[in-house]
Amino acid sequence: MSKIIISGNIEYPKEQITQQIIDLIKGRLLTIKDEIKSIKIDLNHFMDKYNLSNEEFLNKYQNERLGDKEEYFVWESSIKLLDKLQKEKQQLKAVL
Repeated sequence: MSKIIISGNIEYPKEQITQQIIDLIKGRLLTIKDEIKSIKIDLNHFMDKYNLSNEEFLNKYQNERLGDKEEYFVWESSIKLLDKLQKEKQQLKAVL
């Protein structure tokens, strides 16, 4: 478990500030969970529609073998956002 240390002169008790930070982290984790769930639904839609895994799609897309459909931009962005959110989730969980 990590430790949150509040230093300096502050108007409020450090325990209250620490609890506020913990509550914010927990709230963000809930939001991330919902966002990840939604993105996975979208990604499953793309994978089913094009019969490609995310990895296969990225490989083909990055090698310019798919074209430039707007959906492809959304798919790529969704994969990147999912990765970002999963990393953020791990980092925040490490603090709690």
